[in-house]
Amino acid sequence: MNPTQIRGQIVSEFEKTLQNVKARKIVGLSKSDAYGHEAGMPVESWAINVLRANGWKAYYPNEFLAEVFSGIGKDEIKITRALTNIWWAPLLVSRQQIKKFISGEVLGRWQQEGADIVLKYGASIEQVILINVKSHESKRSSRPPNIMSAQRLIEFFHGILRRNAEMINRVELWFLGVYYSASEKGAEASSVFIRDLFKLDTSQIPQINFDAAIQIQWHIEDMVEIQQSKPEFIKRLAETFITEWRTHSRSKTKKYEKLVGEISHLIKSYK
Repeated sequence: MNPTQIRGQIVSEFEKTLQNVKARKIVGLSKSDAYGHEAGMPVESWAINVLRANGWKAYYPNEFLAEVFSGIGKDEIKITRALTNIWWAPLLVSRQQIKKFISGEVLGRWQQEGADIVLKYGASIEQVILINVKSHESKRSSRPPNIMSAQRLIEFFHGILRRNAEMINRVELWFLGVYYSASEKGAEASSVFIRDLFKLDTSQIPQINFDAAIQIQWHIEDMVEIQQSKPEFIKRLAETFITEWRTHSRSKTKKYEKLVGEISHLIKSYK
């Protein structure tokens, strides 16, 4: 199956899961810890367990890397060379992880991982889908969550285009939004949405927060998808990024010029 067919099947599987009272319960999550990282980990576990229960080869990133590295061997040069033209390497691999593997240490999670789940769908180590899982308590209103760093994305695409533009065709990155209801007794998933990064209409992005790690902020259920090629998406994302940055920087420049000007005036008055 190709990624489009895989997505259709996985959407159907999550829909069936949500119809099962027992299967939609999220272990380790309740009303008191339904925020931020405390909510994210149990939801990630729930999502990966649903995928595995339906026969998919779903890994946490560190598990996936440990398997890949083991197939290459404990040689830093060989691992580095093997990953040179692998599209997902810049998003998943750090030099520290390679060193840990070679020294025999257990690979842990990396804070800068570009995905929460790695879905392997083919024989090649390149045939994977990176999935970012985002959770949201359905009854709680909040600003759109951080989805991914816009700067990191355009730098990632820039790197691929410079090395091997054809590699773009192999990149697969999804967002999986899990919406749930929580009480002090526990939590259960109420709806699941999957969106393909390359299908997103960048003109509909609510905000690129240049004051918070340049994160794209967007509720996954609100993401708008359109038909476009991967190069078209990259071009539109880059154009949206620079347009938003210019607006942001003009606003900040005006604000700081006024602030500094008033300070200068007050200093003169003080003298």
